[in-house]
Amino acid sequence: MGPVMNCKGKLKKSIHHGTLRRPFLPNNRNSKVPFSAKVWWAITWVIMIVLMCLLWANLHNAVVFGTKTGGDEISIYRDAGFADAISGEKTRRAGMQTDNPLLKKAYNKGFREGLDKNRQERSK
Repeated sequence: MGPVMNCKGKLKKSIHHGTLRRPFLPNNRNSKVPFSAKVWWAITWVIMIVLMCLLWANLHNAVVFGTKTGGDEISIYRDAGFADAISGEKTRRAGMQTDNPLLKKAYNKGFREGLDKNRQERSK
């Protein structure tokens, strides 16, 4: 279908009626997509799949450890981190190392709060 003219002889631009040709489509139906474009598409898909796997693993850990960990256990780790920081230890206690990222986060949060409290007391 060719271009459509309006009553004044000007080209009528209407996307809804399909009168404009799409410049991004190849004119020749036998033309192929360049090899470099195929390579970049493949690289993009690989990156997307890797990111989705990382997100899925993070979500899985959050759900699994979140359901297994109780509030009492979290407060124990937080208090232990706070006590270690107040006592003046520069490094975190080896006994508080665990595979549970939620407990690690609670311990580190308590440790940071203890360090902040020490700094406030020293500045007074």
